[in-house]
Amino acid sequence: MTAQTQSITYDQILQSPDNLALSFAYARQEANEGNLQQAAGSLERLLLLEPEWDTVRLFYAMVLYRLDDMDGAVRELNILRTRELSAAQRLEVERYYKLATTRNEPTRLYGDWTFGLRHDSNPNLAPDSDVILFEDVPVPNEIDKDADTAFYTSGRMRIEHSLGTGNGDFLFFDGRGWLNEQFSFDKQDYLSGRVEAGGTFFFGPVAVTPKGIYNGLTLDRDHYLDEFGGGLELAFAVSPHVALKAEVNVVDQDYFKTSLSSVGSARDGMRMDVGGGFSWRPVQWNTFSLEAYYVDKEAEVASFAFDGVWGRASNLTLLGKGTYLLSQLTLWSFDYDAPDPRYSSTITRDDFRLKARLAYGTPLQTVADLFTAELPPAIGDLNFQLSGSYTYQDSNIKNLDFENWSVEGLFTKRFSF
Repeated sequence: MTAQTQSITYDQILQSPDNLALSFAYARQEANEGNLQQAAGSLERLLLLEPEWDTVRLFYAMVLYRLDDMDGAVRELNILRTRELSAAQRLEVERYYKLATTRNEPTRLYGDWTFGLRHDSNPNLAPDSDVILFEDVPVPNEIDKDADTAFYTSGRMRIEHSLGTGNGDFLFFDGRGWLNEQFSFDKQDYLSGRVEAGGTFFFGPVAVTPKGIYNGLTLDRDHYLDEFGGGLELAFAVSPHVALKAEVNVVDQDYFKTSLSSVGSARDGMRMDVGGGFSWRPVQWNTFSLEAYYVDKEAEVASFAFDGVWGRASNLTLLGKGTYLLSQLTLWSFDYDAPDPRYSSTITRDDFRLKARLAYGTPLQTVADLFTAELPPAIGDLNFQLSGSYTYQDSNIKNLDFENWSVEGLFTKRFSF
């Protein structure tokens, strides 16, 4: 949005009532600033004057959806479904129609499925150092950094049931799964899943979400970890632009011996993550979020117990027509409680890790629009994401120093019922 557009005032609209382009720019400005009621009023006036202006009607439907006026949004979208639209417009109409009609139902099911390839420069996280420790003895590092490619897929299914309280309270069941199959290094194969079940209850601008948690992890087809526990999240909408959250999750971790790890139950114990953060949306198309957590991990053997902090900063920029740019920086700093005799009987492990990630995503139909092509809806609404990341760990145990570059190409299909 240009500086001139940002400075439009309502007085200017009154002085130029026949300047419909100015009125539309004003409505978009108000929506970007979170003033949805003003935007809706301006758009409604435009449609009274120009009922065939489909771009305005589509934007009006989106504003009504954000105002939680599902009946109004469906009404406008049904009008648009009878019109001659571009492929991109039709894709947006159908997407918002599904969202609006689903949200009106007391029970809603939605989710997504992702699949694609990832290539890593150091998938087995081989150490950087030429010399590593084995039971206090320096030995040559013979673990090679061999690049590898993997097939990656993940899925999510979420069911929400409205309690009909008038506040928007609902119960939910959320299941997620991840599968990674390396082409060369089987020991990096994993299958993991996470299940959360609970409810979200609204008290004015505050949302309270208690939940139960289960996590499971299989490494190279060996059952490796079970986690059972629960959590509590508090979210507070300060304004249309700022939201705060606080969260605590506590799980009991139960480890198993595998062909890759003989440690097993020595790692067993409670893990607690407690912290929070905020998200800030200065304009409609950009959101910045920051979160930080304190971690306390207990274990039956002290060398596997640790505490520390981790945090993440994210920035999401919407580029139009479903295209986006996501940047993330995640940091971890963990101190262990006692030396691990596998490496050293005197050095207590201290790790610092960072991961930087940049992702660009767009619907396939948006790409097809560049060539004036129209894809079938089942293919056109697939999202393609290309991302790259860099992971680095610095530890006082040289065995655990590593870096890895990664690139992913992923397709995502979203669904709702």
